[in-house]
Amino acid sequence: MWCPPWQPINCCGGQPQPGIVNPGRGTPVSVPDLPVPMAQIKVHVPNGATVYANGQLMRQTGPVRTFETPEIAHGRDHHYTLKVEAVVNGEARVASRRVTVRAGWASNVDFRSMANDKATSAVTVNLPAAAKLLVEGKEAAAAVVTSGFNTPELPVGQEVTYTFQTETPRDGRTEVETRRVTFKAGDPVLIDFSRKATDSVVTLK
Repeated sequence: MWCPPWQPINCCGGQPQPGIVNPGRGTPVSVPDLPVPMAQIKVHVPNGATVYANGQLMRQTGPVRTFETPEIAHGRDHHYTLKVEAVVNGEARVASRRVTVRAGWASNVDFRSMANDKATSAVTVNLPAAAKLLVEGKEAAAAVVTSGFNTPELPVGQEVTYTFQTETPRDGRTEVETRRVTFKAGDPVLIDFSRKATDSVVTLK
């Protein structure tokens, strides 16, 4: 039987696995009976919510959705972006979160604060080779192809602006590219520094 890349735990003959995971933070916790090549994500959502994993619609229903990933490399972290859409008090709400998963481990992610008009945004940044990433002037990553983080919880739909910079070695000097990115709290954000943008400011130092 064919199974989608993200599957509910009872898909294709799988059975729910026991284990207590860290509530709400998305930090992986070991689950002894989970098949080692896979990771598990348990998502707590408001009633009637719609859940997407890396853009793919998850068709489970109910207040808790549990999924297993396809096989992933053992011994290192992998990242997925979850987006949840829900109607709260008659108004559409969106929240997103970047989740760390590990083979043989489970991550518990809690979106129920959407019912209180709070949401996080998952921010993913693609970087040039050997680049250093700074967010609001603070170093966030170095020498990686993709980095990311979750914003603090903010009022749903509130506009927020972050300043992102990359520092990349160029012929003995350092190229600094700066972008100011505005988005609404809850929306997932993808910033691609692997190509120049028209609103980028580039300097050499």
